[in-house]
Amino acid sequence: MRINVRRFWRPAFVLFMIASIVPFVLCMHVQAQKKSAWKGKVDVEDGVKVIKNPEKPLYGEIKFELEEDLQIGKEDDDNYIFERIYDVKADRDGNVYVLDGKAGRIQKYDKKGTYLQTIGKKGQGPGEFQMPFGLFIHPKTGLLYVQDMIRIKLFDSAGKYQKETVLRTYPSEFSVDDDGNLWVVANKQMEKGEFKSLEVVGIKGEVISTIVEVPYRIYTKRTGEDSTITVVTGFEHDLHFAKIEENTCIYGYSDKYELSAVDKSGKNLLKFRKEESAKSIVAPYIKGPAAANLPKYEPFFYSIFADDVMRIYVLKNNVMAAKEKPKEFDIYSKDGYFLYKTMLPYGRAFCIKNGYLYARHILEDTGLEVVKRFKIKNWSSIKNSAEATK
Repeated sequence: MRINVRRFWRPAFVLFMIASIVPFVLCMHVQAQKKSAWKGKVDVEDGVKVIKNPEKPLYGEIKFELEEDLQIGKEDDDNYIFERIYDVKADRDGNVYVLDGKAGRIQKYDKKGTYLQTIGKKGQGPGEFQMPFGLFIHPKTGLLYVQDMIRIKLFDSAGKYQKETVLRTYPSEFSVDDDGNLWVVANKQMEKGEFKSLEVVGIKGEVISTIVEVPYRIYTKRTGEDSTITVVTGFEHDLHFAKIEENTCIYGYSDKYELSAVDKSGKNLLKFRKEESAKSIVAPYIKGPAAANLPKYEPFFYSIFADDVMRIYVLKNNVMAAKEKPKEFDIYSKDGYFLYKTMLPYGRAFCIKNGYLYARHILEDTGLEVVKRFKIKNWSSIKNSAEATK
């Protein structure tokens, strides 16, 4: 039997080419879909890269799957009683530090919740606290920095007091860079009104650089020669920041949705924005004397923090006005891409580290303040970069 090779070869070649081309075309289609998924724009303004994000996040909304695995707090043991928790942090070994502002001490527990030690106490001596408010644990050295009114007090990783830095004004937020310099949001009273500035401060309290200075309008009324009334509603436009890596931080002034990455000299490294319309402040928040100083529009955000993989969380609702409601966050990559929207049950005194969320909680039946730790079960599947834009 004679086979016509030419007649056989032609359809076989066509089938071969189709089999080769179809996967390639499908691959190109998938890549095109990925590249077109992000609807934002990248520009350069005054030599600085600007990420202009659309209103919708790149990967949509995500739910953190939280599973409670630890509770710290007891009524019958002084080492586990908290009068007023102002901050909660975890170190690289999983030890938990609870800053009790009212009791004037820090309680340290191991990763199983077992009490280890008390750091500091009420008083005015070295290593003692008058009104501690904020806690920072350096990720590389393990050193503890505690804000106590206008002082930042330093303790070694064993909890032994080392020294302190006296600031010029009371800071509303602070962090520490890898050179040991303090980054603080300082409150300033000037002839033209109240202001806030983001400053880099040396260990002796000297201002190394001022990153930005913005107005901070609050209601203040003098009631006597030596007394005034100050009202803060939480709707004031404010300055917020968070350290993301080494000597770099992200800051923003909440009168517009724009965040900037800067180094310690104040050099702008990156800016990112989100397309979003301003919302008018409505009753009942515009009632009372404090309304005289309220802005026309709500702040675009109320705080900023970063987790240990440098995702940036931007709080979108006023925790003072909606204390019991879940907190809405926009989540960004460190290079400014809007990744997710999410809701978290806690908006204050918490951190996210090594796939766990640490938070202050008040038990409904007893009113007891406790610390809860939640495992984020879907932690490994949460993206931290904008892969779809590459």
